[in-house]
Amino acid sequence: MAPEVILGNPSDYKQDVWSLGIFLYALLSGTVPFFGSNDKETCRSIAFNSLEFKEEVWSGVSPSVKHLLTRMLEKD
Repeated sequence: MAPEVILGNPSDYKQDVWSLGIFLYALLSGTVPFFGSNDKETCRSIAFNSLEFKEEVWSGVSPSVKHLLTRMLEKD
């Protein structure tokens, strides 16, 4: 769920880009970038946590792909 959804903003293309970024991140790493033990904690993680690329998982991924994900998952 995009940060805009959490904040109750109207739908636009940015939410679609966010969703595709989450999907790409999950395909490449086998995990999601933002998570919690329940829906409330997951929403808090999406809203407040920074995107991370843990070296052990992302060492074989090009800097260009990391940059693309960083832009797709930008909280703006």
